[in-house]
Amino acid sequence: MGAGLYDAAFATLGRIYGDGARQAITLLTLIAGFASTICWPVTAWLAATVGWRGTCLAYAALQLAVALPLHAFALPRRSPGRLVPPQRPPQTGPSAAVAVQARLFLLLAATITLAAAITAVVAVQLLTILQERGLGLAAAVGLGALIGPAQVAARALEMLLGRRRHPIWIMLAATLLVTIGIALLTFGFALPGVALVCFGAGGGLHSIARGTLPLALFGAAGYATLMGRLARPNLLAQAVAPVLVALLMQATGPDSTLHALLAAAIADLVLALVLAATVRASYAPVTRQTTSPTSSATSSEPSGPTVTPTGRP
Repeated sequence: MGAGLYDAAFATLGRIYGDGARQAITLLTLIAGFASTICWPVTAWLAATVGWRGTCLAYAALQLAVALPLHAFALPRRSPGRLVPPQRPPQTGPSAAVAVQARLFLLLAATITLAAAITAVVAVQLLTILQERGLGLAAAVGLGALIGPAQVAARALEMLLGRRRHPIWIMLAATLLVTIGIALLTFGFALPGVALVCFGAGGGLHSIARGTLPLALFGAAGYATLMGRLARPNLLAQAVAPVLVALLMQATGPDSTLHALLAAAIADLVLALVLAATVRASYAPVTRQTTSPTSSATSSEPSGPTVTPTGRP
């Protein structure tokens, strides 16, 4: 299943569009934001009609009959041209530059992995948490479906207003919104819809940052391999976290589970702030022309973090 998730899709778009992949990634996430809005009610209906096994088989049939042919015939077999590695600032020596790159990668991997664990837990356990808090199944499904539109709205806003901002700011906004959403769900359950809209908006922005921030920090050369390296701990976290949280919820109830999620969200926000500070201190201005995937026109965009003459974003 991991081969059909965002990581493989982002790697493919990076191979096709190179440094101009940001808009394609945003458009992809914009469309995919409706997945939960459509599939949660459909899944609930299918599970009640044909059972959970029949539901899985129905989705498997869609993958084989719709998704597989689209991937097989629509994607180009080769990238359009050779990808050129971005130039990096000469103010540090080779060993220092390698150390900075390693630190950036570790911080980025930690931030993305923790966010993936939180998202996976909410995706799997949200309906259970809402029902444990006293909501019926229909109300829980209806509230859960708010996440999709919130994701789409946040991604549309980013596409309109955030294209000239470095993706590190998108990452910060995403982690902050997720933290606010979980905090509201933990301490202000009278307004669960507001909490889930904040969470959905943060998750929507995080999907964009997850694809565009590595491209901005490390360039298009080797982007697919980089996304694979980032996906490894990411997918492991998505596999392990829901199981651990299910055990925690069974042992201690939904309140302690939400407190644990809130602690993880705060930790992820701290990691994102440290990553932003590292980016701020590490990169000098680099500008080059990029090509939009939906237009032949070119525009000037920063390949690394947007910085001032002092070397700060």
